[in-house]
Amino acid sequence: LEFKRDLAPPPLAPLAARLLLPIEEMAALFALSLAALLGVASSALCVPSDSCPKLTDAKYCPVNDVKEHGDINRDVSQIKTYLAETPPNYVKAKEVYTNGMYSSKGTSNRTLQGLAQSDMTSSGKYTNAFYSGALDLYGSTNAVWEDIMIACFGGSGTCSGKSDTFRKTIINK
Repeated sequence: LEFKRDLAPPPLAPLAARLLLPIEEMAALFALSLAALLGVASSALCVPSDSCPKLTDAKYCPVNDVKEHGDINRDVSQIKTYLAETPPNYVKAKEVYTNGMYSSKGTSNRTLQGLAQSDMTSSGKYTNAFYSGALDLYGSTNAVWEDIMIACFGGSGTCSGKSDTFRKTIINK
């Protein structure tokens, strides 16, 4: 092996300087840590530790109550379960997609269909680059995701004549 002298490693001083937080930031972090330890901060750990409303993974305990939002994952899991039946139960899977099952929103259910049809605009402009590009490509909000999902549940449109494997893959994504 041959070493070139002009390829010396960069000095450590600039790297070390970037890793150090300014005194003000360190003081703020210290104050927040102290408040959490003393139970002053509202985001402190739950006491007792098993009193937190954990999400469906039984591991994550959010500071705010987002359990109902997180429970939409249970709907996704239920759809996957229906699609794993032999033959795939597209009717029941679609019911969960359109009506929801586990994630409540006020007096009704939060649904995957509702999320697919969400208005992602602010002042008439899309705030998400993906949706902005997809809207330009497909022409409408529903065409971005909703129309494809409904077609695959029913074996029509995009999924007309497609195999169960194809349809289940699209729906599960």
